[in-house]
Amino acid sequence: MIQDKPIFLPLESQLNALIANARLKMSVFLQFLKETGVDSGEAWNLRWVDIDSQRSTVSVIPTKNHNSRILPVSSNLLSRLFRLPRKEDRVFACKDLDDFRRRYEEMRNKRALGEIALNALIF
Repeated sequence: MIQDKPIFLPLESQLNALIANARLKMSVFLQFLKETGVDSGEAWNLRWVDIDSQRSTVSVIPTKNHNSRILPVSSNLLSRLFRLPRKEDRVFACKDLDDFRRRYEEMRNKRALGEIALNALIF
């Protein structure tokens, strides 16, 4: 019998620290996920034409069993999005999502090890 485990939800301060310590593209990607609640595949597919700076919204193209939707974003996120280079149609374009995810996991794990070491010093 499979038991459901509660989902781990980091504190907002932990999310903010992760976003602040990431490189620009990763940082904007993580902030986009935090503000919109979209999954990584939906964020990965975000195109420049999906961003409406006049209304401070983004149009999300669905993945899996999701629906398309228009979501509000902060002016801070908008300004950070427009600081990214426009090399392709997609905002977060690079090799592939799996490579991007692997780099995120490495960064997250390195950050977590740093917090463990810091907590060990405190106690």
